[in-house]
Amino acid sequence: MNKKELTKAIREVSDKLPPFKEEHVSGFTHDNQTNYLPHKYFVDVNHERRLRKAYESYGMEGIKRYLDNISKIQKQRNEQISKENAEIKTEHVPLRDGEESL
Repeated sequence: MNKKELTKAIREVSDKLPPFKEEHVSGFTHDNQTNYLPHKYFVDVNHERRLRKAYESYGMEGIKRYLDNISKIQKQRNEQISKENAEIKTEHVPLRDGEESL
């Protein structure tokens, strides 16, 4: 596979991956001189660049590892979201006169 074909294949794979944001910390502030509060910010992950670097370093095994790790992170996020959604309580709203339930 030549470089042009490889770049195209990596771009196609990276376009199918879900968007991810990475948390970074830039400095701290003091709160009552006992607690340190970090300045957090989030950066979009460039899958295409990371896949290219993984391929350059480890070949197809590097791409496989990267995709496996992305899959694990996505599963963890989905589980966390489903737990949060399960904790949301909905109130029972009584039907108005003349309405039938579904």
